[in-house]
Amino acid sequence: MILEQLKGDILMRLGWTNNNGTYTYRAIKTVRDKGVDGKPSKNRSVTVKKFGPDKYIRETYGVTDAKSRAKEHFKEMFDGINRSINEPS
Repeated sequence: MILEQLKGDILMRLGWTNNNGTYTYRAIKTVRDKGVDGKPSKNRSVTVKKFGPDKYIRETYGVTDAKSRAKEHFKEMFDGINRSINEPS
């Protein structure tokens, strides 16, 4: 699994699920919710972008390895987000 650290301790990763032999890929962000009234904070996962099932990725992008294409797409997306966060205002 690809795991990347964004500014401000936000984690993003490439996740996938397998349903009857078909893999579906997505970009997932881990968000820390602040605790209220002395309760501890909790982490939760939020889907940022769905890349789609492996068959869709292979047909759309004309590739044979959907997982590699999903990794490339995630990396491109992550680099763009990281660049925009780190640019001075």
